[in-house]
Amino acid sequence: MNLYFSPGACSMVPHIVLEELGMKYESIPVDLKAHTYGGGDFYKVNPKGYVPVLELDNKQTVTENLVILQYLADLKPEAKLLPLGGMERVRHLETLTFITTELHKSFGALFNPKTSDEVKASTKEHIQKRYEIVEKQLEGKDYLMGNSFALPDAYLFVMTRWGKGMKVGLEKFPNVLKHFDRVNERPAVKKVIAAEGGKK
Repeated sequence: MNLYFSPGACSMVPHIVLEELGMKYESIPVDLKAHTYGGGDFYKVNPKGYVPVLELDNKQTVTENLVILQYLADLKPEAKLLPLGGMERVRHLETLTFITTELHKSFGALFNPKTSDEVKASTKEHIQKRYEIVEKQLEGKDYLMGNSFALPDAYLFVMTRWGKGMKVGLEKFPNVLKHFDRVNERPAVKKVIAAEGGKK
């Protein structure tokens, strides 16, 4: 398998999951400004023009974080990063979807250099309100879904990494910061951060 990624981007999430699962893969960096990888045209890999993209051994590609993460977790169910079925799986996917749609997408304005200071301030307030929900979910738990690391934890870690880098104001969420520190110490996470150059 090949993972097309950009350092520090949301593609860090499946990058972490691949390491957590001990999968054999190659990571291929993408220049998202030029939409190239190693001199090739990235649009030929993903017409949408963004990462992550998981290229399977049969050359089929899988896009969209939510789908890639489920696909990877189901390859090694014994790792228990995502339950196989029932309401337990539903709750994991519910949390993953919340992080994807309510947290991840909310950061968009902060990445845009044309965004005004006023809009950036209101965007940070909006993100903080979403983190209030996450803070409550983490109450009394080491990880989002309980006491063991799962897919939502990898995604939340990367979003919190963005939030810390962009000074969103996460100091008011002690459970979130403890979660970040806990995930940050995982060997797979350390390996991915080093591989991606330690960028926010």
